[in-house]
Amino acid sequence: MKKIMVVIAATGLLLGFVYTCSPYSKTQKGETLQFQYPEVNSIQDTVTLQGSVFAAELQRLYPRGSSRVLEIYVSEGQQVTAGQCLMKLEQTEPATGEQVASALAMAELKDAILSGDLTAAEQLLNTVNTNIPLQINNCEVYYLYSNDEAIVMNISANIGEIAASLLPCMELYSPESLQIEAIAGEDVIGLLNQDMDCYVSVPAFGVNDLPGNLTAIAPYAKQTTRLTGQTTYDTAVQITLQEPASLKPGYRAAAKVVVSLRENILLLPYEAVGQDDTGQEYVLKLQGLRIIKQAVETGSELENQVEIKQGLSRQDVVLLQPDLQWEGAVVRLVSH
Repeated sequence: MKKIMVVIAATGLLLGFVYTCSPYSKTQKGETLQFQYPEVNSIQDTVTLQGSVFAAELQRLYPRGSSRVLEIYVSEGQQVTAGQCLMKLEQTEPATGEQVASALAMAELKDAILSGDLTAAEQLLNTVNTNIPLQINNCEVYYLYSNDEAIVMNISANIGEIAASLLPCMELYSPESLQIEAIAGEDVIGLLNQDMDCYVSVPAFGVNDLPGNLTAIAPYAKQTTRLTGQTTYDTAVQITLQEPASLKPGYRAAAKVVVSLRENILLLPYEAVGQDDTGQEYVLKLQGLRIIKQAVETGSELENQVEIKQGLSRQDVVLLQPDLQWEGAVVRLVSH
C-alpha cells in the first residue's frame, strides 16, 4: 500500500512539473499574447524596370557650313526662351548640298543607334553621301536662335573655334519632353501592355514614386552580350511622366510597372508567419480557445506584409509571434 502511495505521489509531482513547464501553465499565469485578424485589401502586382531619363524632343542647331564661333550667349544648363539669341558665328566656307544632307542623315543615324534600331541605322548610312541641291545664304556673320522654350544641354563649340556643318554646335531640350527609357527582359516583356500605370524613381534627384504611363513598347528585341558571355534579349520601352519634375537627361531611373490589381487579398505582418524544419510556412491561430498550427501558402511580398494565398480565412484570429511553444495551449481572451 505504501508503495502505491509513493508511486501516486511521484506521478503527481511529475505531472505538476510538466504542467509548470507547459505553455498552458504560462498562459494561466497571465502571459499576454497578441492576436489579430488578417487584413483584407487590394494589392498591385508590379515589375521593376531599369532605365534612364531622356529628352524626347531635342533642338539641334547646326552651323551654315564651316563657321567660326564669335560669341556664345548662353551656358549649359541655362533655360532659354523662344527666339532667344544663343550664338554668333562667322561663315568661313558655305555648306554644300551634300554636306547639309549628310549632316541631317548623321543626326538621324545617331538617334537610330541610341534607340537600338540597327536596321534604320544601316539604311541611313547609305544616305550620308547623297547630294541634295540646296541654296545657302552666304551671309558672313549670322546668329543661332532657340525655336522654343528649352534648356541648353550641350555646347560642342568654343569661341574662336571652327564649327563643322556636319555636327550640331548646340543641343537643347524641353523639360516637358523628359521621359524614361527602360529595358524589359524576356522574363517580363509578356506581362507589359501600353497604358499601364508606372511609378518612377530617380535616385540622383531624390524622386520616388513619380506617376507615369507606359506609352511605347518597341516591336523588337535587341540582342546584348554581357561581359560574362551571357546573351540577353531586351526590349526598349518608354514611360511618359504625368507630372513635371526637376529631372535632367541621362540619369539612372527605375520604374515599377503595375501589371495587375487584385482585390480582397488576405495580408499578415511578416512576423506572424513562421517556417518549420521542413520549410513549410505556418501560422498559429485560435480554434475555439486553443492555439493550433496551420500550414499556409504565401504569395506577394509587400513592404511590411505578406499575402496569404491558402490556409486562412478573414475570420481566423492569428498569433502575431508564431512560437511553436504555444501550440496546443488554451488561452483566456481579455479586452483592453
